[in-house]
Amino acid sequence: MARIIPSVTEALHPSNINSKALVKLVTTVYYGTIVHTPALNQLQVFPNCAVVVGSSGSIINLIPNCSSISDVFTKYNPELDQKSTKIVDISGNPYQFFFPGFVDTHIHAPQFPNAGIFGNSTLLDWLDTYTFPLEASFENLHKANKIYSRVVHQTLQNGTTTASYFATIHPEATKLLSNICFKNGQRALIGRVCMDDNSPDFYSESHEDMKTNTVDVCNHIKQLGATTDQECDAIILPTLTPRFAPSCTAKTLAWLGDFREEKKLHVQSHVSENIDEIKLVSSLFPDASCYTGVYEDYNLLGAKTVLAHGVHLTPLEISILHKNQSGISHCPISNSSLTSGETRVRQLLNSGIKVSLGTDMSGGFSPSILSSARQAHLVSRHLAMKTKKEEDKLSVNDVLYLATKGGAQCLDMESTIGDFGKGKKWECQLVDLKSTGSQIDIFDWQLPDYLIQRGGYHLKIAGRELLNSDDYFQDFHGVGLSKFDNNEEHKWINDDGTFIDADQSKFEDLIAKWLFNGDDRNTTKVYVNGRCVIDKTE
Repeated sequence: MARIIPSVTEALHPSNINSKALVKLVTTVYYGTIVHTPALNQLQVFPNCAVVVGSSGSIINLIPNCSSISDVFTKYNPELDQKSTKIVDISGNPYQFFFPGFVDTHIHAPQFPNAGIFGNSTLLDWLDTYTFPLEASFENLHKANKIYSRVVHQTLQNGTTTASYFATIHPEATKLLSNICFKNGQRALIGRVCMDDNSPDFYSESHEDMKTNTVDVCNHIKQLGATTDQECDAIILPTLTPRFAPSCTAKTLAWLGDFREEKKLHVQSHVSENIDEIKLVSSLFPDASCYTGVYEDYNLLGAKTVLAHGVHLTPLEISILHKNQSGISHCPISNSSLTSGETRVRQLLNSGIKVSLGTDMSGGFSPSILSSARQAHLVSRHLAMKTKKEEDKLSVNDVLYLATKGGAQCLDMESTIGDFGKGKKWECQLVDLKSTGSQIDIFDWQLPDYLIQRGGYHLKIAGRELLNSDDYFQDFHGVGLSKFDNNEEHKWINDDGTFIDADQSKFEDLIAKWLFNGDDRNTTKVYVNGRCVIDKTE
């Protein structure tokens, strides 16, 4: 296994860093089952799909109904040289599919050691008891290096291809985090936390230090792209990070708003997470119309702004968010752990608000967006039990949308990531439902018929054999399997390359099994910017 934790010296200096997401790439054809959520509550599955990815890592062509790999070169992209094109063919394994990489729009990287530790606390006392003392210790770069290396490794292992990280107030440690993300090939937004008011004496900064350090970190991140002779894709971006309104003076919020507008930067913070927090904001900013109004007053809202939680948003706040095209990062695990409440996600979506998912470690106990999606599904049901409104429930397809394309929308990156649209980056995970150690149990009759027959008359999958014999299919005829003629395979999928209804229903059941029973063991490869940055099959 490759070394996870580099030395501080090599991690600190951009001149020593090569990014896994910028290595030389040849044009590649991926062939097999492709799954994504291009719209809310829509799971689009192409079981016979070819995706052509160019040397820049972008999708050149997506061929939904491709009879064979050779057709890519003869019918669809004849300009390609087959000899120099790499082929990745997963079509022989009915348990494997490509799915977009997860987008974590709210995660506190330095809090990783505290994941699962919150006791009986609520937000404000949790910050004082657990969070601030740990974050203050990141002045020690050896400690920061060890923790940041681990959190980036763990999130990538869980299929997170893009993460929006809160760091600490320390500029050198924040640069270190950006370098580690860059080296490991994770697309990331890095925010040095700004805190110059209502913060512990041992963990705060002056207004002038805030300005100097913020500019310093932003400049460092901009330099990362200049460390290679290869194409710069700006996989690491800065994001301005006022921790939350109470931790910043008015002049700091005003400066950040001006800097955001001048440099066209992303912004991340918190909003309306906890009742006591909301009361504190009201007392500190009596002239503001509401908590969200504080950020609007200081020019911190825009299409690149993501505010975490939004548990107790008022109609006025929702209208402000909509007017400014700002998004919400829904953090269901954290909201439950700290008893903050249940975000009314359906109401936000119906109001035209962009919504995504965040792990919010360590208020959240898991680095997995799949876990966050699972909890978002369940929390919506608890909310529906309170409101007596069936529409408050989120479907499996809904929460997977929030985990991928919803995240891309919130980060204003929808043209680059989030699904398998032509021209977007190949940023995804290879999911194997029968990987080593998988906790997902699948019986043969639960597989879509087309996926079984596509493998031919003798399949050896995940260490066992499926015999495509008359006896085999006769045994399972009563539960959905039938004998196939390999010469008639296309009648089992629609002309647009999607499953027929019966197989679509079966596949959606498999996706539900993945959501509720899957974990990082099912993510066997991870791709960022077209490059494979995690390969557990080696």
